[in-house]
Amino acid sequence: MVDDINLQKRTLRVLIISALLVTVCLIFLNPDLAISGDSSQIDYFGVLAVLFFLVSLVLLFIFHFWGKIFFTLYVLEGLVVRWYGPEYIEPADSIFLLFTHLEGMIEGAILVLIFLTPMKNLFKSVKGYLEVNQDLIILIVQIIAALGVVISVFYLGIQIHQQNKITKAQFGHSLTQRMYERYFNTSKDKEFSKFLSKDWAGEELDDADRWRVAVFVNTVLVDIFDTYEKVQNGFVDKSHLDMRMHMLKLGTMKAPLAKSTWKYWKGTRSKEFIDWFENEIYGDDGFDEGFEKDIIPNVRR
Repeated sequence: MVDDINLQKRTLRVLIISALLVTVCLIFLNPDLAISGDSSQIDYFGVLAVLFFLVSLVLLFIFHFWGKIFFTLYVLEGLVVRWYGPEYIEPADSIFLLFTHLEGMIEGAILVLIFLTPMKNLFKSVKGYLEVNQDLIILIVQIIAALGVVISVFYLGIQIHQQNKITKAQFGHSLTQRMYERYFNTSKDKEFSKFLSKDWAGEELDDADRWRVAVFVNTVLVDIFDTYEKVQNGFVDKSHLDMRMHMLKLGTMKAPLAKSTWKYWKGTRSKEFIDWFENEIYGDDGFDEGFEKDIIPNVRR
């Protein structure tokens, strides 16, 4: 009798290890369980189910009564999901299908051993554990509480990460919308389009046009300042800044009026930004520090 029970114990532990290996294979073989780089696509219910399954196997391995309960609940949950869940069509020669059948046979064999053989008496009742192992019960409760805290912190971290991605997307959308509206409104205004098409460095401009150039360059520079800070802080992708700088490199900032406008703003910017901006716009030639007096009406140095 004793030899039979020992054989059954060894058989149960072999089946437990086999069930673990089969489950790992199923996780890697099933494409629906693949976790993408986007954390929002993680199947949290599936992760919790796997953790519950691992806990039940550990408890069964040490012949703990709760192992029988946890494992039975896991098997019943799997049956409910397979019965009421979406139907998966797998080829008859699918390796995944083979491992699925193997998993079912192993789980059935474990249930037979823990409920229908003399080995079932090795699992103490719940009442027995409450009476004899109060310290162990308290320890388990503390471990569960600690796991709850860890899971809560993990979930909170995921939520914060997702919120950061949403905020970054909103910042990017606002910057794109701002540029879109500028171009769209310009395309609708024929008179302003004619003004932008002028050679600001070569043509004679009246006082009103000079002022319009200065205000337009101010608008562009303020947009660059805002985008640069958002890129530095990691709020938006660098492509937003590159796109704006590409447009400025076409010649806007080479006009004397634009240079004078930039000179007004230099005192408000950091040395790091000044060096970066002037290297991007003016390259090796550098920025001419000269100042043309009265180039912008009503504005004095």
